[in-house]
Amino acid sequence: FFRTPEPVFKALKELIDKGQVDRDSFTIKLVGHCDTIDGSPTIDLVSAYGLAENVEILPPVPYLKSLEIVKRSHLALLFAPDQPFQIPAKVYDYIGTGTRILALAGEGATSDMVLKTGTGSVFQPDNHEDLKAFLLDSINNQTPMSETVTMEAIQKFDREKVVSDLADYLNAQFEQGERAN
Repeated sequence: FFRTPEPVFKALKELIDKGQVDRDSFTIKLVGHCDTIDGSPTIDLVSAYGLAENVEILPPVPYLKSLEIVKRSHLALLFAPDQPFQIPAKVYDYIGTGTRILALAGEGATSDMVLKTGTGSVFQPDNHEDLKAFLLDSINNQTPMSETVTMEAIQKFDREKVVSDLADYLNAQFEQGERAN
């Protein structure tokens, strides 16, 4: 699988067609370099699922503006299906905003991070029925992020905090090395 919102589009279309979700109850904002998916215009995929009125495809925006968009959102979409050993920086940004994460990801570091922090839900891109149930619940019940996620846990993954912790660690290692010489 490659990075695509298609599983989300497919699930939402089915929920709308079955009358389980009101077409006017959600908007998806794709922000960044999202104008094509696998070489085809994203708008063609959006239109194929009848979601042209629900999906906004926005150009890249400054970093702080992107965080503000995520912070105002009900869910933060994360596409990381084939990254078993890496965690995209975006995960830390999403955790820091406090917005619940909907990750389409395979098993591995990204999935583990989202699940262990309790900051969202993770689905294999082909896990259609569970994704559909999650979206139905999220739209109809506006389920908040797990109450077990404390502000302290969220702040632990703030980008500035992570960089500061890394700098402290590296400085300590350097000082330890200097003392050994």
